[in-house]
Amino acid sequence: MNMMFLTYYNGVLAAKEALSVAKSVGKWTWKHRYTIGNGTKNRGILGLSDELSLEEKQSKGAEYTNTIRTEKVDDKIKLAIHKCKERGLPFTSGNLDKCGLSKSTFSDHKEAVKNWIRILTT
Repeated sequence: MNMMFLTYYNGVLAAKEALSVAKSVGKWTWKHRYTIGNGTKNRGILGLSDELSLEEKQSKGAEYTNTIRTEKVDDKIKLAIHKCKERGLPFTSGNLDKCGLSKSTFSDHKEAVKNWIRILTT
């Protein structure tokens, strides 16, 4: 696709052209998926000993990933609680949703939400 022929409307691409560009980028990425980067998994992020078996390394990696994921969810919960508190809203799922915590995250982590509300509001 020649970028000279793209049409902009108030600085925005037309919908069909945006879809065409996205499709083109997707095709190129899929075609070159093995040559982008070094083509291997990053098994060294935790700096684990070579003496550990691959299973042990994967287990420690999964533990690390879950810890990071939990911390990110906790951060989202705390931020939504602070926003609700600033706005003077009660801590319901709808209000927390308005403050940045999706209803699905709320329902998946109800106990954590309750605990953080208790900790942050006393």
